[in-house]
Amino acid sequence: MAFLKLSNSSLSILFWASKLKEVVFPPVCAFCHAQTEDYYAICPKCWFSIKFVNSNVCDYCGRLLLPGMLGMPRRPGMPGVSRKLEKVETLKKIENLETSEKLEKLEKSEALETLENSSNYTLPKCCPDCSLLASAERSVRVTASIIYDDFSRMFILRLKDRNAPHLALVLSKFFHAHDFDGLDYISPVPIHPRRLLARTYNQSALLALGVKYWHPECPDVNLRLLVRQRHTPKQKGKDAESRAVNVQDSIVVPQRMRHLVEGKRIAVLDDVVASGATIGVCKAALEQAGAREVRCIALAKTM
Repeated sequence: MAFLKLSNSSLSILFWASKLKEVVFPPVCAFCHAQTEDYYAICPKCWFSIKFVNSNVCDYCGRLLLPGMLGMPRRPGMPGVSRKLEKVETLKKIENLETSEKLEKLEKSEALETLENSSNYTLPKCCPDCSLLASAERSVRVTASIIYDDFSRMFILRLKDRNAPHLALVLSKFFHAHDFDGLDYISPVPIHPRRLLARTYNQSALLALGVKYWHPECPDVNLRLLVRQRHTPKQKGKDAESRAVNVQDSIVVPQRMRHLVEGKRIAVLDDVVASGATIGVCKAALEQAGAREVRCIALAKTM
């Protein structure tokens, strides 16, 4: 009974402590500090000011497609598309030959299975910039939640440069749990120890931990799969080519972590993606270490 009374007393103290907290520190919007109903929330005005990314995006660079661009296929003859066009022609031939006696039973079953899996095959959507590229490898497919504009820049820079780590728990709500389906790890984009010492935290790592907090079903966050072995100047103000040169070979997978990467499906998570140079280096490093699949996911992306 004494334990029961102690428990009830403790619960009573916690209850009134929470009420006192609401009076002294009422829940406010993380962006404009207007009063809200819950903690780690944003007000309706700020919510409707955020521009979210819809499904009409380029399959290669992730940029938003205007209505006149929807469904624009990558031009034939380019790497990636030419192989898929050949696959379509091959599937048509297999469909014509499926009743032929020349096909063995095993070959026929494999052909039918391939046809069944490819029955909904469509050409990828592509923006005009990617359609003019000579190689598909120049574009990094990035899945972003919001568009990086003047409004989103305001609170993302607060997270990065103004010592506001609490914003990560709010911003991580914008990620979609289904983007991480079937993955083994979430690996945030690393920062150099020198910059970590100046900033005191890695904003991408905080966002990744926030995703795991709000969506426990998501894969585990591993902060050691990638390391930045070379300190690089900030990317701000550089063009796409200069950004790529700046971060070239700056991020690697440590030798002691390669056994965790081989054959795994991994998501690389960043706060903002502009040209895709940094997150592209992370993707290349993981693929070189033997990763089976690498997805690039960001909070915001320039469009």
